[in-house]
Amino acid sequence: MIYAIVKKYIIIASVLIPYLFLNSLDFLSLAPNFFQI
Repeated sequence: MIYAIVKKYIIIASVLIPYLFLNSLDFLSLAPNFFQI
Protein backbone atom coordinates (compact mmCIF):
# COMPACT_ATOMS: atom_id res chain seq x y z
CA MET A 1 0.00 0.00 0.00
CA ILE A 2 2.82 2.36 0.88
CA TYR A 3 4.72 1.13 -2.16
CA ALA A 4 1.82 2.14 -4.41
CA ILE A 5 1.84 5.65 -2.96
CA VAL A 6 5.59 5.96 -3.38
CA LYS A 7 5.38 4.62 -6.92
CA LYS A 8 2.73 7.20 -7.75
CA TYR A 9 4.90 10.04 -6.48
CA ILE A 10 7.91 8.67 -8.38
CA ILE A 11 5.87 8.77 -11.58
CA ILE A 12 4.70 12.29 -10.81
CA ALA A 13 8.25 13.38 -10.00
CA SER A 14 9.59 11.84 -13.20
CA VAL A 15 7.14 14.04 -15.09
CA LEU A 16 7.50 17.22 -13.06
CA ILE A 17 11.28 17.25 -12.58
CA PRO A 18 12.15 17.60 -16.30
CA TYR A 19 9.38 20.21 -16.64
CA LEU A 20 10.71 22.19 -13.68
CA PHE A 21 14.25 21.77 -14.97
CA LEU A 22 13.34 23.24 -18.36
CA ASN A 23 11.61 26.14 -16.64
CA SER A 24 14.60 26.65 -14.35
CA LEU A 25 16.81 27.14 -17.41
CA ASP A 26 15.00 30.40 -18.07
CA PHE A 27 15.46 31.35 -14.43
CA LEU A 28 19.14 30.46 -14.55
CA SER A 29 19.59 32.65 -17.61
CA LEU A 30 18.12 35.52 -15.63
CA ALA A 31 20.12 34.85 -12.46
CA PRO A 32 23.43 33.23 -13.46
CA ASN A 33 25.21 34.56 -10.37
CA PHE A 34 23.17 32.45 -7.97
CA PHE A 35 23.76 29.17 -9.78
CA GLN A 36 27.06 28.41 -11.43
CA ILE A 37 26.89 25.12 -13.32
